[in-house]
Amino acid sequence: AEISLTKALVTDWDNIPVENPAEGIERQMVVGQNMMICRFRFTPFLVTPEHTHPHEQMTLVMQGNVKFIIEGKAVIASPG
Repeated sequence: AEISLTKALVTDWDNIPVENPAEGIERQMVVGQNMMICRFRFTPFLVTPEHTHPHEQMTLVMQGNVKFIIEGKAVIASPG
């Protein structure tokens, strides 16, 4: 259930629709006025095209490992 309190939004991931923006990717999105939070699930060994965006990105890895290429260097992110 979603509860909107002045400028707060409380939600439950179980109530957010799952989208499939590309093969092997599941995405859920919560969009506010100034922030967007995305929850992704990727199939193992999925490779996505290198890309950039104007905003900062924060990633929390819950399970498995993710390899990012940041300024030409490979960085492995894992849980914790």
